[in-house]
Amino acid sequence: QVLKDMEYKRTTENFTGHIVGAQTSKYENSDNDYFIISIARPKVRTPNVNCSVSIGFTLNKELKKAVQFWDDPKVPYKIVNETCERCPIADCSERKAPPTIVNKELQNENVEEALKIVIKRAKENNNLELAL
Repeated sequence: QVLKDMEYKRTTENFTGHIVGAQTSKYENSDNDYFIISIARPKVRTPNVNCSVSIGFTLNKELKKAVQFWDDPKVPYKIVNETCERCPIADCSERKAPPTIVNKELQNENVEEALKIVIKRAKENNNLELAL
């Protein structure tokens, strides 16, 4: 989000400073939450290009005690994943690439299930002559 905010401010207000943002993230299919702090700014040598750095902290008891604003309503909470290619979240507004790895894994699972059905039916009909 900080890169989007930076781009907007840079192009509409000729902004050249830094933007800092925070977010709480939960990884899909995980019980772990992370508190993320991000900083964005224009690149020094190419000021029409923005860059950002994000640092994530495991949201545990110690962090909650140290960072008392971790649950401020102004801090967004998002469900995320490692990469778009690995992300099964179907309605993700942030997606930049198709979920190719997820799709391939689903395709492989479907092939395995189909083979299991074929083998089971062949065994039931005593037609199985496979060299495994």
